[in-house]
Amino acid sequence: GEEEGWASLLRAAYDVARVLSPPALDALPAAAEEEAAIEAAALVAGPRLRNNRIEDNAGVGVSVADGAAAVVEGNSVRGGGGGGVSFSSGARGVARKNELQRNGGAQIAISGRGTAPLVVGNALREAPAAAGVLCSAGARGCVRSNEIVGAGKAGVRVCEGSSTAVEYNGVRGGGECGISLSSGATSRVAANDVSRNRKAGVLVWGGETRPLLCRNTVHDGEQAGIYLYAAARGVLLRNEVYANAGAGVLITEG
Repeated sequence: GEEEGWASLLRAAYDVARVLSPPALDALPAAAEEEAAIEAAALVAGPRLRNNRIEDNAGVGVSVADGAAAVVEGNSVRGGGGGGVSFSSGARGVARKNELQRNGGAQIAISGRGTAPLVVGNALREAPAAAGVLCSAGARGCVRSNEIVGAGKAGVRVCEGSSTAVEYNGVRGGGECGISLSSGATSRVAANDVSRNRKAGVLVWGGETRPLLCRNTVHDGEQAGIYLYAAARGVLLRNEVYANAGAGVLITEG
């Protein structure tokens, strides 16, 4: 059925299910990634929102919820009081090539068990009071090849038992950490470029938090490159960590 096909494509194209057993992490050629995203969008049996200007609404710019599915593509989403684009409560779909800016809540929020969108190729800029991407409450899915610049909070935050894959993103110029993993997150965080953030490039905290950090480049931050805090666990493999103002990798109990 449509749901099985959607789950199968996510697994095949982005290895969402294999959080702690990494496959080869070579980047997909741009054309192959584009084709996979188009195929994913074609599987979504729901509305298509394309090339709309969605600005200055009191709530979220676009909310996909309660098991619904949608393709959100090529839109300008700005100034939403509750955030930019939200997938919640079992929603799925694709958010692709959108421009998000100045939203009051997370630019993209993914929350709730069963929620598993593909978030690929978006530009997230200038959110002084919010996270770039927030994954919470057991969310899954994949956040891949996005540019996340100038978030007031974490560029990407994964928490509350979520296992969203975070791959090939550029995360820079944030007011807090570049990527934050906490409260039992078990994501694979791979091949991201994380730079010039005010706090740790990558923060992992809490004893039940066990991500895989693999082949990330973490550099030119104002504090530690990678910070494991409060009995955090996880695996660090083949990362490049350099030119940070604090330790390259800092491990403390807190």
